[in-house]
Amino acid sequence: MTIRHFLFLASFCLAVILVALPMMGNTQEIKLIVRGDDFGMTQGSLVAFERGFNEGILTCASLLVQAPWFEAAAALSRKNPQWSVGAHLSLVGDWIGYRWRPILPWDKVSSIVDEDGFLFTYPEEIGVRLEY
Repeated sequence: MTIRHFLFLASFCLAVILVALPMMGNTQEIKLIVRGDDFGMTQGSLVAFERGFNEGILTCASLLVQAPWFEAAAALSRKNPQWSVGAHLSLVGDWIGYRWRPILPWDKVSSIVDEDGFLFTYPEEIGVRLEY
């Protein structure tokens, strides 16, 4: 999925939510949920998420478990229990330039990793390796 496709899909979903909520009998003010994705992906994401929660409009976040800065992001989340942070589970590493490894040892999840122990880039690659 390209960034253009992603932005179109996100915009479309937001438009549907904003149009559908009033029709569902909700006469109160429309509230927007702003979720930050891939918390812990980079060192810079730690600062961005902290500012987003404390000074911005971020209402929730997904913590990417296999990300390189997971431990620091988890520690920051524990220090701020008022933040709404959930687990971002991922079977593929779809970021170009970043290769994710699984949390479990590679030999325990050989159907979802390549020969170097990295998660596949595309979901279609997993289907080829799954044993039935």
